[in-house]
Amino acid sequence: MADEQFLITYDGPALATSRMDVRLLAPALIGMADVIQVSNRVMNPGAPNPGLHIEATRPGSFSVELILMDAAGVVDRMIDFLAGDVSTATANGLAMLTAASGALMLLKRLARRKIRSQEEVRPGWVRITFSDSTTIEVPSASIALAEDLEFRRAANEMVEPLRRGGIEVVSISRQDEELVRVVEDDLPGFDIPLAGDALLSDQTRQVALRLLNVAFVPGNKWRVSDGDRDLFVGVGDLSFLERVETNQETFSAGDILRCQLRTQQFQQPNGAIRNEHTVVRVLEHIRGPRAVPLPFEDLELPSVQRDDGLGL
Repeated sequence: MADEQFLITYDGPALATSRMDVRLLAPALIGMADVIQVSNRVMNPGAPNPGLHIEATRPGSFSVELILMDAAGVVDRMIDFLAGDVSTATANGLAMLTAASGALMLLKRLARRKIRSQEEVRPGWVRITFSDSTTIEVPSASIALAEDLEFRRAANEMVEPLRRGGIEVVSISRQDEELVRVVEDDLPGFDIPLAGDALLSDQTRQVALRLLNVAFVPGNKWRVSDGDRDLFVGVGDLSFLERVETNQETFSAGDILRCQLRTQQFQQPNGAIRNEHTVVRVLEHIRGPRAVPLPFEDLELPSVQRDDGLGL
């Protein structure tokens, strides 16, 4: 069972004494451990997770020696993800570390540029060309890692110390070779983009809605009631809105719209369900009561005696 040793360094004026707040360091190291474990999950599904151990620190800034502990020969199978000299990609976790570092390098570049194209340059390796025409070559597994939400969260935690004053650099190196170096200007590339809402259902039905609050500002929603609950609805019937704008449609208390209502349900990134209601077409504008009828007593009319002059 082979282990792989590498160095993670945080540097900056705040670390000149080689001391670092544990509350800041611990989440960052957990983020690094998660980077390794997610890399293992993506590159070697179903295999046990390797461990990440701390061995020592070095003076000067704040460096931590980390040891990637092999678990059931996991790293032995990582060589398949790298091409080239097998003696370089020895069975000691270098493949996993290289893929993870490549993903971090890709995120670092995305802070100030977008991807223009990508192409395979040799089996297992990809050349990425950015919008400024610069290029990098990374393992193809690095692309999968950079697209993985768990990896992005872990990477974001790892570089979190850069968001604190006095820490300017975080780097990962192996045998005096720097694999990736991240500075404060690179942080936007590590931000986790907001995931879009996923559409769950889309239905349109005919309903009657009582108007509670009419919005005359374009784009604002109207507050209505369907008899059971209050709803905020958008109005998408352009001809109806035009009649409202030209005062052909006026409103008073108690007015009801008989309309086609579209209801869409979305699942948000946090798992919650969000409903969106839109009046697609107004079928009828039913006016509210204009007068209240007064209660009159029903009176019986007196019978009329007919006089025909015959005394009958």
